[in-house]
Amino acid sequence: MNSTKLNSDALNYMKDNKILRKILIGLSAIGPGLFLIGYNIGTGSVTTMAKVGAEHGMTLTWALVLSCIFTYVLMVAYGKTTLVTGKTALFNIKN
Repeated sequence: MNSTKLNSDALNYMKDNKILRKILIGLSAIGPGLFLIGYNIGTGSVTTMAKVGAEHGMTLTWALVLSCIFTYVLMVAYGKTTLVTGKTALFNIKN
C-alpha cells in the first residue's frame, strides 16, 4: 500500500466521520489560544506560579491575566511587523 492511497483513505475517513470533523474544527478554533497560553506560561514559570499560588492564593491572578494581554498584544504586533517587512522581530530589533 503506497502513501498516496493511505493519505486518500485517511482524508475520506475524516470527511465521513462527523464527530472527528467537529473535533478538528474545535481544535482549529482554540488552537491559537492554546499556543498563546503555552508561550506565556513556559516551563520555568510553571514552578514559579505553583509556588506563588501556594503562598498567595488567587490574589495574584490579575498579574497572570495582565501578562497574557501584554503577550497577545506583542505577538500580534510582531506578527504584523513580520508580515509588512518580511523580516523577523529579532532582525528588526537588531537593525
